[in-house]
Amino acid sequence: MAVAFLIIGAALILTAYRNTQAELFQLLQSDAGGYVKWAAAILAIGAIGYIPDMRNVSRALLALVLLVIVISNQGAFQNFKAAVTGSIPQATIPQTAPVTGQPEITVNQTGTTSGSAASTATSAAGDFLKAIPLIGAILP
Repeated sequence: MAVAFLIIGAALILTAYRNTQAELFQLLQSDAGGYVKWAAAILAIGAIGYIPDMRNVSRALLALVLLVIVISNQGAFQNFKAAVTGSIPQATIPQTAPVTGQPEITVNQTGTTSGSAASTATSAAGDFLKAIPLIGAILP
């Protein structure tokens, strides 16, 4: 559980550093959909069940939530059946025109060729590491 919290925390820190929180939460909302609301409701009702005097109330509310999921018919049982049986709907692949001919590739090389291959590889690796924001701030 601690590893999951570390991964989630690292992801949140990285998105905050890159200032992309809006995109992250929009993707999470589109992926999770209404499941997060139901999971939050079930967890909250389950938490109420830990209070000894509220155990029966919690069980009744959980039964009510299950009834609402069944009656609302949002495909819960169809999705569950598909997940258990492994039947996944087939995606349609659009037909594309075949590629004819070869693309033209031009290469422009500038600079000098002095120095050894090892120094060139070392500088390329150093430039790559400087491109990573956190490591680039540490390296000179």
